[in-house]
Amino acid sequence: MAVHGQLYPFDSAVEDWKTFMERADLYFAANGIADEGKKRGVLLSCCGPTTYTLIKNIVAPKKPAEIPYKDLEAAIGSHYNPKPRQAVQRCLFNSRIRKEGESIASYVIELKKFAEHCRFGDADKLAENLRDRLICGINDKRWQKRLLAEESTDYKKIYETALILEAAERSVKELQSTAGSKTEHQPSQRIHKMNGGGSKRPQARAEARPVVCYRCKGSNHRCKIADIDSPLATTVACRSKPRSQLRGVKKFPSKTHHMEATTQQPSEGDSEQEYPLYNLSAGMAQPMKVKYR
Repeated sequence: MAVHGQLYPFDSAVEDWKTFMERADLYFAANGIADEGKKRGVLLSCCGPTTYTLIKNIVAPKKPAEIPYKDLEAAIGSHYNPKPRQAVQRCLFNSRIRKEGESIASYVIELKKFAEHCRFGDADKLAENLRDRLICGINDKRWQKRLLAEESTDYKKIYETALILEAAERSVKELQSTAGSKTEHQPSQRIHKMNGGGSKRPQARAEARPVVCYRCKGSNHRCKIADIDSPLATTVACRSKPRSQLRGVKKFPSKTHHMEATTQQPSEGDSEQEYPLYNLSAGMAQPMKVKYR
């Protein structure tokens, strides 16, 4: 007789006992095993050494092979999966909020896991509680407003709308990241700013306004030092008149320091001697005199 599939040993770190028994029932069905004695033999031989030792301690002083299959399954199930309290499970169900980055599908799976022992009643009552918890715990104000605006109050419709919102949000982030990466690799272009303010230099010399020299009042010569239109710069090249003969021209204050020396002879009977002291002063200030004894 051909054997279909394989029943792997039970591992409490990977699955719970209920899941293992579901795999065992599928294995029995695939291989046509209906006899209770054969089911017990397959279960005890495939559960693994650690689990078999635990079963042996649970049913002691009897041996596991002496216990009926149904009683054996119930005894092991009570040990691994004790019946949870309804109030605790409902509290966990009603306080479960979708975590940051958690998908809608994963969140609903967790809600169904808590609802398994909440005993809400029939399937319609369970769907109603799942719908309310999905809307309240979705942890996104924009999505929550969108779900509350739905005309249909059916759980399936609310769940599908939440999946659509999640997919749209993910698509927007992907498009933004793609556009951002293209912008980073695009070479920067230098922009030259044109300043429209201020005066503009005439393009043609003929259009330039005449510059009058304030020294000689003429306009037939230009500065030989710098090619700029400035009366002061023009004066540098002008030697037509001395500065003292200018009339109506503003004189700049002199910055020359004058120096004056005086010498006096000592009077008779006076042994004191006077030495001239030179003083630097601005303008025509009186010289300073110092007597030396």
